[in-house]
Amino acid sequence: MYYVEFFKKKSDVSWERFRDVIEGGYRRWVELHPEDAPVLAVGRTWRLGPRDASYMIVYKIDNFSQLDEWTKNRSSDPDSEKAIMEGTLAVADMDSGVYEDIGMELP
Repeated sequence: MYYVEFFKKKSDVSWERFRDVIEGGYRRWVELHPEDAPVLAVGRTWRLGPRDASYMIVYKIDNFSQLDEWTKNRSSDPDSEKAIMEGTLAVADMDSGVYEDIGMELP
């Protein structure tokens, strides 16, 4: 299954700040948690795709308990909580969802 985060830039935030915060956040996540690195991180360019999502980050997860573990770990780390509240959520509206793997991936 996949956990997907969608980020939409807030109107009062510059594109440069938005990119710096979102890209910096997921790069830092990979440094700290290489075993949980995203399988895809893309930005909407060339005006393709839905207008609501500027960036999309996709993680392959084994089950829902992995999300619970991430939330627990983040909640117990003041620096992570601050980065989310004062970083990510300050520059973007975020939505997320879990999507079932339907077995049509290419090798």
